[in-house]
Amino acid sequence: MSLTSGALRRLLTVVCPALPIAVLAQLAPSLQRSIDWLGKQVRSSEVAGEDHAVATPKQARAETVQTLQLLATLPGELAATVAAGNDGDEDTEVLARRVIAGGVLGIDAAPLLTRLLERQNPDGGFGAAPARGSFALDTAWALVAIGQVGGRGGFGPCTARPELARSPGGR
Repeated sequence: MSLTSGALRRLLTVVCPALPIAVLAQLAPSLQRSIDWLGKQVRSSEVAGEDHAVATPKQARAETVQTLQLLATLPGELAATVAAGNDGDEDTEVLARRVIAGGVLGIDAAPLLTRLLERQNPDGGFGAAPARGSFALDTAWALVAIGQVGGRGGFGPCTARPELARSPGGR
């Protein structure tokens, strides 16, 4: 029995995200302390020590939300802080992180996705801001956000930007 490319893609969509969880479940006794430690760093709408980290506070908060949502319990207030992003200083990475956090909380991500998709350059990549040159990190974050949240509620890259739709052969 051979798998069509669509069937293989659906299978990988289900299996690949589960692999890290399966591996972590086997390592849980040694890693549970790390997960517990990270959970104890959440201080309502911030993360302890974020002002002294190499990462920006926005990055520290978003990474903590994503990690705890995947491995433990979603810190809802912290996720809401990431999704709100109220300070106006927003590059593509931060906007993508807001899309992801909003999606985790079930917030309508359509307005944020629209803003994110508007940052796509003619070469297909995404820059740090509108009309900025494409950069791998920004493109990767945009793709993660679109991939995780884009298909919910009938809004996604293919409905928002028809030119992004792939042909049946995946090209």
